[in-house]
Amino acid sequence: MKTSHHPTVTPAARFLALAALAALTAQASYADSIGIDFSTTRTVFANTGPIAVAPGDTAGVVGQQNWNVIQTSSGSSLSGNTANVTGPTSGVLVDSSGSASGAQISYNFGSNSQGIQLFAPTNADNKLFANYIEGGYGAYNFSTNTFGPAPTMSVAVSNLSYSTYDVYVYFSDIFSSTASSTIGGTTYYYTANNFSPVLGSPYIQATGTTAGTATAGATYALFQGVTGSSFNLDINLVSGNRATIAAMQIVQSSSAVPDTSATLVLLGLGFAGLVSVRRKFAR
Repeated sequence: MKTSHHPTVTPAARFLALAALAALTAQASYADSIGIDFSTTRTVFANTGPIAVAPGDTAGVVGQQNWNVIQTSSGSSLSGNTANVTGPTSGVLVDSSGSASGAQISYNFGSNSQGIQLFAPTNADNKLFANYIEGGYGAYNFSTNTFGPAPTMSVAVSNLSYSTYDVYVYFSDIFSSTASSTIGGTTYYYTANNFSPVLGSPYIQATGTTAGTATAGATYALFQGVTGSSFNLDINLVSGNRATIAAMQIVQSSSAVPDTSATLVLLGLGFAGLVSVRRKFAR
């Protein structure tokens, strides 16, 4: 009479098998993104000529290539739309793969707004912050010797194919002004600092939800889970010199693509663990 033996699954084998199963659902990366770099032909201190993110550069909190460059002039009262995109494809917003996205953009940075280039970047991430746009300022009151409220800097993006996405707004400011960025009902407050990206901390997230809790030295705000084919971004000066914008990034989050390399490794380990258990049982 044969004795029935039941295999003993060791903790290590159980862990590897569960890890392999988890890899199928947990290992994911963003499928697509659209990056927009607001550059300028106007230099202030750098004197190196226009600098923008090149198509082959990988930059951003979510690293991507093929950033769209909107090259603003040195004039004031900056506004425009998709037709002002100068590259990688003129007049077209492309996605991170370089393919036409179909998305459209329009922007109005207010009266007296201007482009600024303050330093020569040393890497691709620095390029996002080397050039930025300063918003305008309000009308001057000669009776009180003060400026009126600064106009809102506005960006409208439409015709997006993503159902759900995250929006990253990048900013830089040598004067450390306090400003806010708003999409829908969500607003973040921050005091931008031009020296953060230069000194090796290019990505500091703004998390303040009131002017009193403004994040010091922030370089970007993140709006997660935005839905719909369009959205409006409003940037307002709270105190200081001017509100700014350097770049923005729209990252698809509804269709995550599995990270196949990590998944295959974990699946292989899990399979090896199960085989070892089977061999032990066969003895």
